[in-house]
Amino acid sequence: MTAATRPGSLAESLADRIAADAATGGPFGPDATAARDEAERFPDDEVRLLDAWGGPAAFVPARLGGAPGDVHDLFDVVRVLAEHDLTLAVGYCKTYLGAAPVWVAGGPEQQAQVARLVMVEHAVASWGLTEPGRGSDLAAGTTRARRRPDGAWVLDGTKWPVNNASRGRLLTVLARTADRPGPAGTSVLLVDGADIGPGGRTPLPKARTHGIRGADISGVRFSEAVLPAGALVGQEGTGLRTTLLALQFTRMVTAALSVAALTSAHRVVGEFAHARELHGTRLARLPHAARVLADAAAALDLVVSGCRTALGTSATRPAELSVVSALVKAGVPTLAQRHLTALAQLYGARGYLAPGPVSDGRFARLERDHRIVAIFDGSTAVNRAGVVAQLPVVAARHAARHAAGPAAGGDLLDLLAAARDRRPADYGGATLLSRDGCTLLGVLTDPSAPGAAGVLAGALSATLEAGRALRTVADRQEPAAVQLVARLELLYLAAAVELRRRAGELADDRAERALSLAARQVQALPLDAEVAA
Repeated sequence: MTAATRPGSLAESLADRIAADAATGGPFGPDATAARDEAERFPDDEVRLLDAWGGPAAFVPARLGGAPGDVHDLFDVVRVLAEHDLTLAVGYCKTYLGAAPVWVAGGPEQQAQVARLVMVEHAVASWGLTEPGRGSDLAAGTTRARRRPDGAWVLDGTKWPVNNASRGRLLTVLARTADRPGPAGTSVLLVDGADIGPGGRTPLPKARTHGIRGADISGVRFSEAVLPAGALVGQEGTGLRTTLLALQFTRMVTAALSVAALTSAHRVVGEFAHARELHGTRLARLPHAARVLADAAAALDLVVSGCRTALGTSATRPAELSVVSALVKAGVPTLAQRHLTALAQLYGARGYLAPGPVSDGRFARLERDHRIVAIFDGSTAVNRAGVVAQLPVVAARHAARHAAGPAAGGDLLDLLAAARDRRPADYGGATLLSRDGCTLLGVLTDPSAPGAAGVLAGALSATLEAGRALRTVADRQEPAAVQLVARLELLYLAAAVELRRRAGELADDRAERALSLAARQVQALPLDAEVAA
């Protein structure tokens, strides 16, 4: 394990236990993991051990008795598990996603109930959002919940595909509770399988998938399923709102999967390159190979820095998460996949081989599994569309802060302090739209700054100026508008690196390499002339 974990944290404890189990040939051993993947089998043995080791505490907010480090501990746990096996992380940590709507909008009694079920009874929670044939349009769902005169709810409909739909005792379901069309007719209900009689809830078969083969990607059909009156999460008619707010928190956690994949890939290929003899030297010493490895290391600094500041934002500026979480969820998997591809080319045929005499299959498995991360919790396209709609505000607020003078250093450094101190996420402070834009971008305001920081500041100014010109819906639907967000994703990650450099968390040379990589990749995404006009 190489995930950066805090001494004494839940993530460190789990990492140590996983390493010890693997060393003794237990379920976490490499041979057992490869065999389970080949058989497309869910990691039941690993899940039982993680539950016994206290893993469910990561899914519960600290204020409800969960891990002391709150969402920061959760991020590290996801990263530790995903560095071992992405399927395990996806299958095990889904409980947080299923419970997130309750953390955002549930009442005190409901939150306490779910916290107890998760931590004490190790109940698995799932999130029933999508439906067959509905794509990403959550408001178009046909699953219906009607209220009976006695206050109970009757639920009918199908949710598919859903991670852990067959295994989950708890399921937060987005359902239509009113005849009026649109988001105002939707609500979230908490379904406890223990409350539903025979025939009310029918699991649908697991779908075979190219990646994360052992995960329970299945579905569920409800037929006259009776739920108690207390099943409603938040207020009736706020279902889509609750879902969108919950996604702002889950997206940051999902990005840990990409951080872990890039970390593991860099380690595997780095070990190979430093051992491989080629042309009378080590492969790692050849210019091209050295550049690929160095760029992957720089990309790791970018994605880790972006995730850290996003986690800090969840505690100090949760009202900016509609922008920040979308930038992270779109940008981190995209950047990680770009460098996974470069590392695969360096690794050669070994990167495509199953376990055998030439390769242990680790790289092929993680590269294959990582490809699905981009569509979790809203695809890259969905997240970018959400930022496009807010670009004029982001640009205007950035210009106002720049005109007022340099951003207050202590104000921005508080983002890092919140991450360092493991401050809990403010689930009640998130909003659907950010009125303040994205404060972190304020570290990139001086185009005359030396090195890559000045180049990036100039690129940010040009990007946001083009963003201010997106005045109509038609403007925001142009492909060039989406490209502005692709640039902004890299600029956000770069701003996080620059902030960590100013705080002394990253050495100047290391930060400069990360910033230079971001600058090169931003410059490869030119501004469209019509948008910039």
